[in-house]
Amino acid sequence: MKYKNQEKISVDLTSLKTKDILVNSAELVSVTKQGLIVRSKKVSFNIEKKDFSKLLTTPVELFLSQYEIPFYGTLKKFDLKRKDIIEITISFMENAPDYYKECAMDLLNFSIYGLKSY
Repeated sequence: MKYKNQEKISVDLTSLKTKDILVNSAELVSVTKQGLIVRSKKVSFNIEKKDFSKLLTTPVELFLSQYEIPFYGTLKKFDLKRKDIIEITISFMENAPDYYKECAMDLLNFSIYGLKSY
């Protein structure tokens, strides 16, 4: 579904373990209280042999360049949508306070859809 005020939010994904950039310029697709979903072309991944299973549970930083805001989470799922497109589910860190998650939802859902999340 397309919304009138829809804005593409670009996200860079970096491993907190190795400090390697995993993905350049993924697109933020969805934000919930549990985490975020980003979409990227497989060729954007800086991962040898595209072995995504080894990355599950990796702590990551998502940097939103439009807002200059980092979010922190854990890689939970990789979902191949098409031959060249992959969606990545990232859960917020377990110790992230609820107000942090709610502020993220409000800011990002408003930017993506022009809607409040409540």
